[in-house]
Amino acid sequence: MYKETLENDVSKIKSILKIKEDEATIVKLIFEKFVDAGMGYSTIAGYLNKQGIRKPVSKNSHGTKFTDWTLIQIKRMLANPIYTGRVAFGRTRLEKVEGTENDYRRVKVDDYILSDEITHEAIISEEIFQKAQLKINEKKVTKNPKIGRGTKHLLSGILRCPMCESSMYADIVQWTV
Repeated sequence: MYKETLENDVSKIKSILKIKEDEATIVKLIFEKFVDAGMGYSTIAGYLNKQGIRKPVSKNSHGTKFTDWTLIQIKRMLANPIYTGRVAFGRTRLEKVEGTENDYRRVKVDDYILSDEITHEAIISEEIFQKAQLKINEKKVTKNPKIGRGTKHLLSGILRCPMCESSMYADIVQWTV
């Protein structure tokens, strides 16, 4: 039953998605700058803004007319498989927030469903998209956010000020890269 529903959704999408040539050239430029020229998200956003290439305003923007590119938009575009001619289902899911009764947040999922067939004309090739994904995964930084941020120190509360006898504590300012 689920597969039939998925096939129906894909057939509906075939009749809906059409390429806008002016926007397709922007998508190609973004992938080219990221994969071939080695530019980062914010560098690409700055490049597009300086060149006067404005972000298309979406139909559901509720009247906002912000046309400057941001690094978040570039990052989302580079991670979206729709530009390869395939449709992704279930890229995010709702996850319950701990300690609350009815609060949920949307979380990215790595094992989403990608349509088997090409549903519409591709703007970029699968090869370029995969190169971009490899580069995105190289950029990901996985650090423990707790390292170097502890508030307790071995001598906190033991040391006393020689003048006023109040407790002293150690404070560490540490830059992380």
